[in-house]
Amino acid sequence: MTQAADKSSKSQSSNKRPNKSPGAPEFSMPKELQLAGRMRSALRALMPAALKIAQSYGSDFDPLERDGLCARCHRDWPDDPKFIAKWNRLLSRNPTSTVFCSPTWQSAVVNEFVPAGQFRLITVSRGEDLLAVFPLGLNTASMLETPGRWVTDYLDPLIDATAAEECWAIILELLGDLWDWSVIGVQLHNIRGNSPLREILKNLSPKFGFEYEERIAMMAPYIPLPKTWDEYLASLDSHERKEIKRKIRNAQTKGQMRWLTLTKPDEMAEAFERALSGMRQAESLKADFTEEVLLGYLRRLCPKLSEQGDFYVQELWVDGKASAWLLALRSAQGPMIYNTSYDFAQKQWSPGIVSFSLAIQDAIAAGNPIFNLLRGGEEYKKRLGAKDMELFRVTLQPI
Repeated sequence: MTQAADKSSKSQSSNKRPNKSPGAPEFSMPKELQLAGRMRSALRALMPAALKIAQSYGSDFDPLERDGLCARCHRDWPDDPKFIAKWNRLLSRNPTSTVFCSPTWQSAVVNEFVPAGQFRLITVSRGEDLLAVFPLGLNTASMLETPGRWVTDYLDPLIDATAAEECWAIILELLGDLWDWSVIGVQLHNIRGNSPLREILKNLSPKFGFEYEERIAMMAPYIPLPKTWDEYLASLDSHERKEIKRKIRNAQTKGQMRWLTLTKPDEMAEAFERALSGMRQAESLKADFTEEVLLGYLRRLCPKLSEQGDFYVQELWVDGKASAWLLALRSAQGPMIYNTSYDFAQKQWSPGIVSFSLAIQDAIAAGNPIFNLLRGGEEYKKRLGAKDMELFRVTLQPI
């Protein structure tokens, strides 16, 4: 395995990474833990010989083998095509997995947000079968954490559902073997409320010397989809139902509306740039986050996702002008709306609600059971009939 990231781009991105994503509460630690983390970070450079998992450079750690399983902790990103193929096979056979835990997405996160020497990748295999992939990064608070929480809505580690408990057991055992004084704990961000990980780690962690704690971090709204558009409309508040119908009709009859779904990199390039430009028009926090972090990240990542069939752009034209955009990721259950924007100069056409309504209509027609709005508590999501899914931060600390 070799480090895939370009060192110059990595150092630039790590210098500008944000404290939190728009609308996301910062995960706070007690002041004494923050101080302890900073002290440990400082001491780490002075006493490298006493380090294990926090040692920045060196060869991969010795594997742990037990009951036919092999757990490894790697320091660098894998460049072996065979390993990436195994990762993709694990992804495809996991019914709850998303593009967020794919090698394409995770490599972009590591390149962009994890400084050189701070990446760790824990894997579990049985023979030639890859059963678990668990990326981690050592942060400035001396915590090992799942990296990329600012740009990744779901960060559930990718674990084979048929071997989840035994995989977590050997992962915890490996972490215990490699633990050193300079690391405060492990934080797993953006864990879905229905993830089996929560119950498994709650039961296993004390057996391997870790204290388990979980806390609701934020909500990720989603819309359960009925079989027909009429059924969906009937589920909404009567006022909202009438407004959606009126706004779509107005865009169709008076604005000669066009609704495009663009899937190929070459056909979506201009629309994608228009969408990013629209994101700059958002309120200041989101606009700053877009300018400083998202623009470069998405420009590098989304063409690759599009080539794999995992990303597409939906664009609304009204009155002869491009007016709204949805940046969407595919999943087994339906579209995940990663980001949205609209042209404020076109707001008289209500392009935001119209584009969402048309995208929901498309998802219903395709037979998708879920329309996923991802993180954020914006009011319009409730008006569209969304339900909240809890996202948790899970913390493991040595007892």
